[in-house]
Amino acid sequence: MDMTNQHTGTSAGQNDKPEKHLFRRVVHGGAWMVALRCTQQVLALVRLVIIGRVLMPSDYGLLTIALIILTIARILTETGFDAALVQRRGDIKPYLDAAWTVHVFRGLLLFGLVFTGAPYIVELVNNPTDPLSVSDATLVLRVIACTFLVGGLTNIGIVHFRKDLEFNKFYYYQASRTLVDVIVTITLVFIFRNVWALVCGRLAGECVQCILSYALHSHRPRFRFDWSQIRELWNYGKWGLGMAVIGFLIMEGDDLLVGKMLGLSKLGLYRMAHKIGWLPITEVTMAISIVIFPAYAKVQDNIPRLRDAYLKILKFTAFLSFPACSLLILLGEDFTRLIMAPKWLPMASALQFLAAMAIFNSLASCSAPLFQAVGRPKIVTGLMFGKLVFLAVLIYPLIKRWGITGAGAAVLLSTLIMQPFVYRQVIKTLECRYREVLCVVLPSALGILAMAASIAGFKTLWAAESNIGALLLYAGSGMIGYSIAVFGLDRIIGAGMKEMIVEQLNMFRSRNRSQETK
Repeated sequence: MDMTNQHTGTSAGQNDKPEKHLFRRVVHGGAWMVALRCTQQVLALVRLVIIGRVLMPSDYGLLTIALIILTIARILTETGFDAALVQRRGDIKPYLDAAWTVHVFRGLLLFGLVFTGAPYIVELVNNPTDPLSVSDATLVLRVIACTFLVGGLTNIGIVHFRKDLEFNKFYYYQASRTLVDVIVTITLVFIFRNVWALVCGRLAGECVQCILSYALHSHRPRFRFDWSQIRELWNYGKWGLGMAVIGFLIMEGDDLLVGKMLGLSKLGLYRMAHKIGWLPITEVTMAISIVIFPAYAKVQDNIPRLRDAYLKILKFTAFLSFPACSLLILLGEDFTRLIMAPKWLPMASALQFLAAMAIFNSLASCSAPLFQAVGRPKIVTGLMFGKLVFLAVLIYPLIKRWGITGAGAAVLLSTLIMQPFVYRQVIKTLECRYREVLCVVLPSALGILAMAASIAGFKTLWAAESNIGALLLYAGSGMIGYSIAVFGLDRIIGAGMKEMIVEQLNMFRSRNRSQETK
């Protein structure tokens, strides 16, 4: 039976009918996910600084190679069952044991393949100019492959955290792994002073997460093969494999080509531009995309409610991401020179292109979960494949002509070319008009023009100034101009921006008061 033709029922312990305050639950869940991402990033930064002072770069490089190999192995065997369970209407409990059984055998298979093939894999990735110790690298790869076994045994019941929008539990589940990883790594790095501190930290985090999955959810999985259920999940989940492979090529392909064509120094500049260009929106939009998939799935049969939810979330995302990314576009060169230091100036133009690309990616982060939620993940795979094709056509000649700036331009152009195709599918799915989508993002888009005018005006007045104080003044004036334009236009056309923000502030105040009275 096809996954998209199920009758509405109940998920475990929770009614699957449309939620009365769906948008509020999305923002609340998004707040937990942003908190999770920020927690993980802060802990990872602390770990990075400490191990950077104790370990040699070769130690970190060895672990990086091992993790890349494991990532490729995971991507090539992605089942997509978790997404299929989140999307499925009705009670998913009967499907949990079959999905868990497949995950266990997948973990065993991957462990066996990596353990057996470790010596050959090391020889394949070894670089004669900076050779690895084959025996050490083989042992590291074999030990860290144990994460496949632990991951396979993890309680499948935790999928309910996403399906039922219980992102507070998801926060504790994910953050605990990161915390244990950091504590174990930092403790052992002063004892071992080699790569084994990193390996042990990674394994400890995976083990704690596996144990917590049983402590936080009451489901107890059992081995059970049900080929009809597995086929049903795979009919949806197979598109997750396509998305994972294509996503890996889109995210890492430009880096690999820059490194191959321009060398490590240019690759370092490009990677830094990529990380900074995405920084303003990555944590927010990734958190929102994780939350809105199950939220959309809850109202997938009700097109008017689905349309309202999509347009409201799109408006919220545009309001947050447009000004942050636009500041990097308008002040990218000043930011690079004053904050990063002059040696990073060659990346400034690439940074501006990548920040512009991040604006469109932030909007796309609302669309991909929509297609998945209505049982059409092949649309996401097709759109991603189209972007990959255009990127493959553009990136080589543009890198050859303009270096890392060309790489940034290729990524932006491939994103822009796909936008009409994305919104054509959105319009078909939601049965709405282009005008409705345009009106949602129009206030934020016009706010960018006001931001640019404000910054240009202040730059004219303080043309001689080139310091951090002036940079903050420019950024502040731009944000004021953006806010005036957005809320002024909102008052004229009634886009509901002010009401949306007031609603969320009231929601958080009421939640804080209720927590204080407990």
